Amino acid sequence: MSSTTRFRRLASAACLVLGPALLVAGFAVMPWRRSDATELDSLNLTAANITATQIADLLVFAGALLLIPALLAFMRALGRGAPVLGLVGGVLSIAGAVAGMLVVVSDQMMIALADQPALRPDAAAALAESPAWVLGIVLVVFLGGSFIGTIVLGAAVLRSRILPAWTGVALIAAPAISIASHIVERQAIDVVSGLLQLVVFALLAQRVLATDDALWEAGGLARPASPRRAAVGATS
Repeated sequence: MSSTTRFRRLASAACLVLGPALLVAGFAVMPWRRSDATELDSLNLTAANITATQIADLLVFAGALLLIPALLAFMRALGRGAPVLGLVGGVLSIAGAVAGMLVVVSDQMMIALADQPALRPDAAAALAESPAWVLGIVLVVFLGGSFIGTIVLGAAVLRSRILPAWTGVALIAAPAISIASHIVERQAIDVVSGLLQLVVFALLAQRVLATDDALWEAGGLARPASPRRAAVGATS
């Protein structure tokens, strides 16, 4: 089997871990913005946490970038057991990742405005009355793609059985946990949602590493050893 196949398999496994891990780190560092915050509140919060916002934006951008090949690998792994659900969930999640990178650009614009104290009130008023409706579409794609895509991927995992059933349930529950974090205004709960997704992606990465190159090239994935087979191997 060619070395390119091995490289693609190993790179896929790396992206499956690094993408979600960087996103979790970014969301943990990002200053928390309350749901009822005004534009001026957001600018003041950003101004008080410019370094943290810069680091968080960089982590989120890098995580979203690596999440795209990770999702392609996820779709490949689901190709035999749940191809339609895998395709729909993967495409929605990729759309959410791309929109997330665009949101980072918007965040950087907020930093530029927040860094000028005298301009903040006028900038906040301009943002509140801005006719820029495309950003609203980007936010809908980001939230809808990320939340709905993750739920569909969880359903695909349950259908395909490429991972234990609880991982599919975890993916389905993750968006609800994230929404709950914004209802109760607790950033730690949102981080838990990201950690759940990271664990699932890391388990899939482990399975990808256990797959030989020929099987990966054919679109297959190594099956986990059954408890009975594992017990026999341990006693032999």
